[in-house]
Amino acid sequence: MKRFKILILSMLLIPALMMGSGCQTIKDNPRTAGGTAGGAALGALAGGIIGHQTGHRGAGAVIGALGGAALGATIGRQMDNQAKLYDRIEGLEVEMRNAQESQYQAPQWQPEYEQMKAAQPPHLNLRLSNDVLFQRGSAVLAEGARTKLGEIAQIMRDHPNSQIRIKGYASSEGEEQMNLELSRRRAAIVADTLVSLGINPTRIVQVAGFGESFPIASNETEAGRAMNRRVEIEIFPAEEVR
Repeated sequence: MKRFKILILSMLLIPALMMGSGCQTIKDNPRTAGGTAGGAALGALAGGIIGHQTGHRGAGAVIGALGGAALGATIGRQMDNQAKLYDRIEGLEVEMRNAQESQYQAPQWQPEYEQMKAAQPPHLNLRLSNDVLFQRGSAVLAEGARTKLGEIAQIMRDHPNSQIRIKGYASSEGEEQMNLELSRRRAAIVADTLVSLGINPTRIVQVAGFGESFPIASNETEAGRAMNRRVEIEIFPAEEVR
């Protein structure tokens, strides 16, 4: 009976904590809400394991869920605050990608792109057009590109508890293998530049080029091809990167 009461209490307390200061907070801030929900679920699982070993499974789940929800809410707020700072950088597209509540709809020509996103934990995605960073067909930074990356690096330095992935992409224009190699070199140049601007290289956990794979627009038009030629910088909370 005692365990039954504890489980009922968990059902009441977990949603209450996840609501934070009220329903309006989560409704208006899906980033924080997603982090809270994920933290609660993971916390409940961890707490359940602890509870099993101590003979108090219900209590363990409650404690774990409450702690996880609080941690998740904190991470969500931190990511939200960073997103607002990145939003101020001209020419930079910022998106909060949440595996549970992604607002991005996959284009009909590339459903795999949505699947790739959904396989990741919640994170920030910063998208820079190659027109901002590079001359056409070149892996040498264009004039002003280092300054733009410097603005990004400043925010990264101010928020060191995160890890970074850098990914290069290309349009379908030109030879496929050449586009793949060019996307890899461009991603590497961006990574090297961020390190030269003071980012600890141990924070950069992946640098990769995907060439023509995962387009975000149709390659049938020049405007679409321009969108597909890009570098994306993913920023994960250190606790969640994998």
